[in-house]
Amino acid sequence: MDDRIDFVYLSEQDMIDAGVTDMHNCIEVMTEMFRLLGKGDYVMGGITIIPTV
Repeated sequence: MDDRIDFVYLSEQDMIDAGVTDMHNCIEVMTEMFRLLGKGDYVMGGITIIPTV
């Protein structure tokens, strides 16, 4: 099994293009993320490996 974790590092320009300078929207998105996390309503990203027998 491969236990590596892959990360995507964004440049400053990538972050600006993604809207990080819109603080009001950032706060709304983070608030929603924490609400869903608290409810357990999330799916972790990554590859799921189903063993075969």
